[in-house]
Amino acid sequence: MPAHRRLRLCLKDLYQQDIVEMIERETRAFEVVEILDPSDPDFPVAYKMLWDTFGPDGEIEQQDDIERFMRDDCYEPTPDGTYIRFFLVVGRDREGRILGVRDGSVLINPSYDRHLCVIYLAHLYMRPEARGTVLSYEMRIAPVEIAMDYLLGLHKRGCINLPQ
Repeated sequence: MPAHRRLRLCLKDLYQQDIVEMIERETRAFEVVEILDPSDPDFPVAYKMLWDTFGPDGEIEQQDDIERFMRDDCYEPTPDGTYIRFFLVVGRDREGRILGVRDGSVLINPSYDRHLCVIYLAHLYMRPEARGTVLSYEMRIAPVEIAMDYLLGLHKRGCINLPQ
């Protein structure tokens, strides 16, 4: 007979507040930040991480294209009526080291479908030591927060109507 057995614990059996506290404790080790302008001191480091990973195979745009995407007015639609908001997100540890980078775009064209918002996830790179940590989950959900904020901004400017 074994001297012990592993217990499988189920999060649904915990009190909701316990789950919130666990998540808050685990996420304190990291910070997720959106780079809004190429003049941000983190931009060259973030772009280099993406370029070193995806550039050799031609899977990422040149730096000047990314800079232009970041400077484009995301509240001005393209000629076909599409609103596009590029994003560049970094995840850092407590010491400020960039451990992950994600980029992509949020696309909305109300004339195509007034209830459709597309989040295009272009690239995600996580340093090996950050893979499988809570930061990798945060980097996966960050684009949803950006999209929600963008939708609200478009609505406040009268560009789109949000469903009730």
